[in-house]
Amino acid sequence: MPESPWYEEAAALIDQVGRNEYQHLVFSWLGFQVEQKMAWDAQSRYYWLRQPIKPGLADGMTAMEQVAATMIPDWYAAREKESARLSDQVGLEFYPPEQKLINRLSPTKVQRKFAHLQRQSPYLLSKKYPLSYTLTGRLLRGILHTAAIIRSPEMLEMVETFGLNNPEYILDVIHIYAQLPLGETVARCRFLRDRLHTDFPVWQIEGRLRRMGDKHKRPVKDLKAANIPTLGFDEHHTLVKQVGPYQVAFHLLHPRPFEFSRQQEAAFLSNEFKSARKALYAICRRGLKQLQDECQKIESYYNHPQKWLYKDWLPTYILHPFTGAIGKRLIWLFSSDKQQQEAIWTPQGFTTIDGTVLNWIDDKTGVELWHPVIATPALISQWQKYFIQNQILQPFRQAFRAVYRLAAVAPDDPVHDRTFQGHIMDWFLMDGASRNWVTHHFQKDYPSFNLKAVFSFERINEIELPPGITGHYFIRSGDIHFLNHLLAKESLVNIPALVYSETLHDIDCFVENSSIGNESAWEGARDAESRAAWHHYAFGELLASALIRKIILTYIIPQLTIADQLSIDGDYLTVNNYKIHIGSAQVLKGPGNEFVRVDASGNDAGLDQLFIPIEGDRVLQEIIEKVFILAR
Repeated sequence: MPESPWYEEAAALIDQVGRNEYQHLVFSWLGFQVEQKMAWDAQSRYYWLRQPIKPGLADGMTAMEQVAATMIPDWYAAREKESARLSDQVGLEFYPPEQKLINRLSPTKVQRKFAHLQRQSPYLLSKKYPLSYTLTGRLLRGILHTAAIIRSPEMLEMVETFGLNNPEYILDVIHIYAQLPLGETVARCRFLRDRLHTDFPVWQIEGRLRRMGDKHKRPVKDLKAANIPTLGFDEHHTLVKQVGPYQVAFHLLHPRPFEFSRQQEAAFLSNEFKSARKALYAICRRGLKQLQDECQKIESYYNHPQKWLYKDWLPTYILHPFTGAIGKRLIWLFSSDKQQQEAIWTPQGFTTIDGTVLNWIDDKTGVELWHPVIATPALISQWQKYFIQNQILQPFRQAFRAVYRLAAVAPDDPVHDRTFQGHIMDWFLMDGASRNWVTHHFQKDYPSFNLKAVFSFERINEIELPPGITGHYFIRSGDIHFLNHLLAKESLVNIPALVYSETLHDIDCFVENSSIGNESAWEGARDAESRAAWHHYAFGELLASALIRKIILTYIIPQLTIADQLSIDGDYLTVNNYKIHIGSAQVLKGPGNEFVRVDASGNDAGLDQLFIPIEGDRVLQEIIEKVFILAR
């Protein structure tokens, strides 16, 4: 791997050319190589698919010898000859005799190895370590390492993409990242670690992180948490980039920080801003991915609760240029020996729901992520109003999180919860992996509590699908139970409120995403069980997530142009002579409650002009679309 002298010499040469000019040359060269590869593939594919094997050749020739004698064109043979010359010229020089590879192989094996490599086009990359044996590959390897000198978003994204698609070269990628500041090295290594699933690159990345932890005398876990890249954002969580005469600003506290307005898109769409535009898009891709990762990591603290000292928590979750924008929109629970209070960040300080600024916080104050299950319904409602009135979009559902509390436990069966029993669901729409469930048998671990949640189900082997419905794996939901560290079923009364609520919250999401009650076509199912399951969800009692949707609708309705035609009646939103179920968006008509199939229009119905305190609610979108259709 290159050492400091190589990087110093390369930096001097790049400075002679100019760093911007060098970067432009790099991407022009890469574009040329891609075009060459595509042209070579197309030419080869076109030729071989159209050449018939000619009969009447000499006896004793194998089939492949016949092909070689009759089908290989001159241009292909010339390319092969040039490839052999270049491989022989530069490939052998790359490995000096003292290297272990050459020492381990006899001359015959070396010749055999390079005889294979000589058949590779010098313009192409193959799986046989072309960065070592071909001229183009060696140039590309050097270019990759210069990303540690340039350190622009585009160059580092190139290295990242290369590492994800070529895990056999992960040592080069790790070495490049090691030249960056510690925080960025850790963050980029962690990014690759989370997306590579083969053993070798994962081991190498974990080994590098352990060595960095040992060097700085910190556990790897703390090293990952403390070193989050800023991506150039300032203390106000803002990044400003110049695109010709225009300035483009990214504000992480904005609900959609990495989306361009149509005016911005039109302003710098011309080719003269092409390179600057590419840099912006690279920032957007990287920033959006990091934002999603950090939000998921913080939300995962509900599964394994974390508690920090204020002095350790503040730099990462409030003051940090990137993650501070996440922490400032969340409710945190502060505790000392004498008192405990939930609060949110404001410019005046950490403020409670009644406007009181906490002035008793010190470095030894404990801080943890607040969960609504520990609050009263009245307090939750107050926080919901706070976010609506101040138009603060939380990074994930917290104040608007579906909460489940254990009610009465059946004396004859204290270990099973049957809240979601009897739903028919499409297995492939459940998306359990996104919520850390083991999907093939739907279990979820809570290691901090020594508990495992189990969602029981059975496959429906024979089910007649209505017209227009596809799918081949449907299940019938069963009970929920919890296993302790001895894998014995634990009584529901012994399950912590947080574990119980989070488990049912996840299953609520599964049912909402995959129940057949979402599809109007199932109303005409022939078998009685499917029709009953469809009706049970389509017009049944609202789940906790639907109750949250009902709260949001009470806020949205007055802002709509047709507000005078709308009202909420129980579990339904009424419009003219129709009733839309708030849980499923299915429609009933008239006093006889006749089912009416109404297909959503597919447009946003003006929702992008409204502030909605949660994101990703498909049913809410569908309800608003149907409201405008039925109000005509």
